[in-house]
Amino acid sequence: MKVWFTSFVLCFLCMPFVHSSAQEHTWRVYMKDKGNEPFVKGSALYKNTLDLHSQKSLERRSKVLKSGDSDFITIEDAPIYKPYIDQISSLPGCTILLKLRWRNYIIVRCDSTVASKIETFPFVHKLEKTNKRVIAQSTTLTNFYQFINNSSERTFGTVSLSGNCGTFRYGFSDTQNRMLGIPDLHSLGILGENSLLAFFDTGFRWKSHASLWNSKVEGEYDFVMLDSITANQEGDRENQDEHGTLVMSTVGGFQQDSLVGVAPNATLYLAKTEDIRSETRMEEENYSAAVEWAESSGVDIISSSLSYGRLDSTDETYSYNEMDGSFPITSRAVNDAVKRGVVCITAAGNSGPRDSTISSPGDADSVITIAGVAPDGISVIGFSSRGPTASKVLKPDLAAQCVQVVTMRLGDSTAIRFGSGTSFATPLIAGCVALMLSQYPELTPWQIRNSLFRSAEKADTFSHKDIGYGVPKIKKAMLENGPLITRISSYPVGHYMRVIAGIVSNTPITSAQLIIKFGDVTEENKITLLPTDKKPYYAIDIPLDDFNGKDALAYISVNSGTFKRSFPCNYNGEGIFTPIPFNKEDIRCGISRDSLPTIAVIASVNENNTSKTMEYFNGLLQLDLGDSPNVETIVYDVLGNLIYRKEFGVQSNQKFTFDFTPILPQSGTFYAIIKNGIHVKRIALRR
Repeated sequence: MKVWFTSFVLCFLCMPFVHSSAQEHTWRVYMKDKGNEPFVKGSALYKNTLDLHSQKSLERRSKVLKSGDSDFITIEDAPIYKPYIDQISSLPGCTILLKLRWRNYIIVRCDSTVASKIETFPFVHKLEKTNKRVIAQSTTLTNFYQFINNSSERTFGTVSLSGNCGTFRYGFSDTQNRMLGIPDLHSLGILGENSLLAFFDTGFRWKSHASLWNSKVEGEYDFVMLDSITANQEGDRENQDEHGTLVMSTVGGFQQDSLVGVAPNATLYLAKTEDIRSETRMEEENYSAAVEWAESSGVDIISSSLSYGRLDSTDETYSYNEMDGSFPITSRAVNDAVKRGVVCITAAGNSGPRDSTISSPGDADSVITIAGVAPDGISVIGFSSRGPTASKVLKPDLAAQCVQVVTMRLGDSTAIRFGSGTSFATPLIAGCVALMLSQYPELTPWQIRNSLFRSAEKADTFSHKDIGYGVPKIKKAMLENGPLITRISSYPVGHYMRVIAGIVSNTPITSAQLIIKFGDVTEENKITLLPTDKKPYYAIDIPLDDFNGKDALAYISVNSGTFKRSFPCNYNGEGIFTPIPFNKEDIRCGISRDSLPTIAVIASVNENNTSKTMEYFNGLLQLDLGDSPNVETIVYDVLGNLIYRKEFGVQSNQKFTFDFTPILPQSGTFYAIIKNGIHVKRIALRR
């Protein structure tokens, strides 16, 4: 195994570790079958298999698997037959370590005598050792991290991301975010909410640093010590958990003026798979078991800054020819996960600039393999591993910043530091995918992969084997899958609730509707949203009386001709009702209050659920004016682009007549604002 880390950890990777019993080994025990129970809907085995998977896992699988008569599960997902496990575990001196359902084997620790007994069981297909040592791969990175001290001249503040915390101040982390186009999304309140991201690494001491205190960690498991503690504990090497914590902070960290993670509102799962006291094949088994754990928990994305390559035993060493995308243990595991709808992302490694230096699971056919570039976003770093794979697949796939990447620092609750290595480029891309899935949960791994590839940019001076397709632009990748719709924000304005959402599209928007249920009413109302004076926001003012003194539920539906999307939505793209608080401000974190609309149309909903928010005119408009001597006329298209703006002087109390025909294009829907002193009229014009 290779953790893409720096020299003070690499020296640990070269140190031997001896188990308490020299005669004990770890073994793979492959079963011939999964017992004699039928795997059919309604059977005990089927029910037990279904119970192993969260609802999120089954919903995510629905994007890529055909259900038929099943619930997106197969016999591969079934648990290993318990009577087989019980018979093996009953042998004195035998300990069950891991159970890997997809390949139907378990990992046991025992001596050779016990192993020989296991091999005689009629249900055992084969038995083989696992604990051959791994040589730590070379790296050109030999310097320690640079430290950035927490000086008294700078204030580092932690803020809850559950409410409106205003705009983000990136500090030192600005470059790594801006390279990928992250600030544009953060400014719209897009922070990775509802996407599930798993990290596999050396451990996670995330509760010790202010930038991670608000992280949404939903699950943790230590596959080395076989417990739920992923931070250092008795028996771990000192600072074992450092690498994983630093990697995690590039996504989940949030500390104004110093470290803003790519997707600080993503839900995180943490798997400790690496044991830096030793380098054995068991780490590959830990990794594979973690893949099954994360997948069944409902995780959307797996990010690992790990690699498994050369072994010190010449008869079992992975050769270059075996790095073919499907042979190594971990490569098979991630391919199996992608088949079930999980996006898997891994580091290319730090063994460049030689060609063909990518190891497992970076060679996997389905994994997205990440190279490293300089802070200029163009230059490939020399130590970044190169492709292709043994099967001549052009790896790596994408790239992100891998030197001077800002992370948290262990040992000080607010300090930060610089990190280097493709370890730190990888989570930046994983965070991008979390942002993407938070807005487009319906996308499959292959749709995400292809969108990222098409959005990427690279200099012609670098080839695919160096940098893949280049550095992705996440907003561009999103928009090719239809209109980008932000989560709903709302706040009271007088006797109204202003409901707003950002809507960005590559093609003209023909309609935007708020689908809303008021109070205890189950009936759906449809209210047309219109563009505002602040792009890209659409808004509506809803009378407080419509709420009946209770929170409402709503989602947004947008049609751009080419695409029709709803948001928030489920894995099938169907709209999901989310709360709009009654008479309370609910502005998404990251959004500037100054960027929100200053005025909006007042909504009115009739019994037929059709919108009355717009009045349609084909040309001539007559208005009674107030006392103001000036009238300002502003016209936008449906994307909010300014078509016409002019101020007129009129006599007091006269009728104002305006012909829109000469200023409008031949066809389409347009949006006009007529201002006369304190009076504002908004209308829609259709030609």
